[in-house]
Amino acid sequence: MLDRILVTLDGSSVAECALPHAMSAALAFKGGLRLVRVLSPTGEGRIPDPVDCRFRRAEAAAYLTRIAGRVRETGIPCETVVTEGDPAEAISEAAGQWPADLVVMSTHGSGARRRSPSGSIAAHVAAALDRSILMVPASEAGIALFAAIRYRRILVPLDCSPRSNAVVQMATALGHPCEAELVLAHVVPVPDLPQPDLLLDSTDLEIRDRIVASSRRIAEQALDDLARVPRAHSVRTRVRLEPSTRVAHALFRLVREETPDLVIMSARGHGHADDGPADWPCGSVSARILAYGTVPRLILKEDGSRRRPPTGELARDQVPGRRPFHG
Repeated sequence: MLDRILVTLDGSSVAECALPHAMSAALAFKGGLRLVRVLSPTGEGRIPDPVDCRFRRAEAAAYLTRIAGRVRETGIPCETVVTEGDPAEAISEAAGQWPADLVVMSTHGSGARRRSPSGSIAAHVAAALDRSILMVPASEAGIALFAAIRYRRILVPLDCSPRSNAVVQMATALGHPCEAELVLAHVVPVPDLPQPDLLLDSTDLEIRDRIVASSRRIAEQALDDLARVPRAHSVRTRVRLEPSTRVAHALFRLVREETPDLVIMSARGHGHADDGPADWPCGSVSARILAYGTVPRLILKEDGSRRRPPTGELARDQVPGRRPFHG
């Protein structure tokens, strides 16, 4: 499902913390990586110095080549690309041209501004991309670079829509190799009550409680059905139901309580009107998790419109014994 994984690097240790997560995905899905380094313009209104440009590009290429060599030693196909331009636009363009199944990046690289919770570049890329994205927080910096992450616990928020099955399958594939525990979670929506100064009779409260109880019962059955997928692969799985009037707040509370190594969720839910504009790649809840999450989070987006070129640039024989990677 994730054959092509694009990783953005800018030469900083913070950006490099995305690499182990990308390697885990590549190993789980037998895919390959493309490392991308974007060189920002030297200065607005200035005529570029050809010598300086060549030096910067050569330096960036050497850096990526060194990283890619270490990645290939682990058995993962890997290629490199150096490009220029606005970082957010260049990353989005590189992901679309390949095309990538997943973009992995840190929330704060050397060029990110702190005014946005996820860094300005990461936030703009997340908004522009129409494909799945894995955000890795800067707090992950310092982990072993060339060793795939072994997830201990994966939190999987689900809304029990038809997209939930694909999310659970993705979590199962990532969690199975490292014997991670999956926590399938659903926030049972509790209808908002009117203003406190308005009087509610017992009938109103009873109706609300019946709606919540019915929603909980339906969700519990749905999660039990979804849990059969990981359990069939001997993946430890728990189910959590949390009633709340505010879905995003409840999910952040679950993250604090469960302390997962990774959060995986769908970009959009049932398609309700409050799930975000039709042209926005994420629903309102997943957009908040993506922007304000404090742990690595993988947001899955639909890719039905993607078309791949018949051939690619990555050599098929870079890793002996590995199945062909159609780069």
